[in-house]
Amino acid sequence: MAKAKVYALTVANGALLEAPAFESHYRGSNWLAVIDIDGSAPGGLSRRFLNRGKGECLYLIEQLALFDAVEFGADYTTSMGNKQRYRWYGVVVAKTDSEIHVEEASSGAKAVLRSKQAQQSIKDRAAALKTERDALVKRAADLEREIQELTIDAESETGSETAVLRES
Repeated sequence: MAKAKVYALTVANGALLEAPAFESHYRGSNWLAVIDIDGSAPGGLSRRFLNRGKGECLYLIEQLALFDAVEFGADYTTSMGNKQRYRWYGVVVAKTDSEIHVEEASSGAKAVLRSKQAQQSIKDRAAALKTERDALVKRAADLEREIQELTIDAESETGSETAVLRES
């Protein structure tokens, strides 16, 4: 079995900035939903829709949890009223402040089954925690660099202030 492709999608302040399926035309309709199997629902899937964002913020994803099965929908209605439907299914396999990693699935049912498997898998949980840890370590290194730069700037600033006081 081939390894499923994992997409890293950009997040900022709890808003998803990119999506694997999105119709930008004014006659387009888009959504992101957490899905589950439900034989009585349209397409056999129940959907909990996430709120849309404004501008470049596509979706607000605070409610999105690790190992949620998701559906990205992007429909386009032609000027003649014909609907072109596009669905993209996946499972959230890692979540950080700056990204979510979504593993692609070939159908909604397969995404839900993979989600349930991942929720029980120690290996999947460890991989998700490693991704989160790596992001935190990178952020800590960036903060350390910034502290060092500010400390150097503050020391040089203090030295020049002392020189000005001596001249006065």
